[in-house]
Amino acid sequence: MLATMREILKALFVRRSDAPWYGYVPVLIVVAFFTLLGLEDEGVVGVLHFIILFVIGLLQLRYRTLAGWGLLFSLCLIYGAMVLATPDWQHIGESVFFAACGFVPAAVLFVGRPRNVRRTIAQSRLSGNTSM
Repeated sequence: MLATMREILKALFVRRSDAPWYGYVPVLIVVAFFTLLGLEDEGVVGVLHFIILFVIGLLQLRYRTLAGWGLLFSLCLIYGAMVLATPDWQHIGESVFFAACGFVPAAVLFVGRPRNVRRTIAQSRLSGNTSM
């Protein structure tokens, strides 16, 4: 069980330079937009979580990992779904815009998702290399 957990952790955090970088650009644009919107109302402390997401997105441009991709993809998807689950019928255009702020980056991330994750785990098992 321990070897399997090590293989999974290695697959999550190994650098995937063959994965496309373009999927993170829409995420960075949306996070920067939300950061600027939040700075107006909440200040730096109120947008700290957006700043952290922006840094993760920047790191993903250089060091693409499955863990970073999964975090950003799931957060975008959840955000878009939550906006659609609680629409403002008085301002439906805004609801559609903000839902798109979640679903468009998620779609681009999905198209540029990391490939060959299973092959990486299988190669790790075959080589017997379970060290991190």
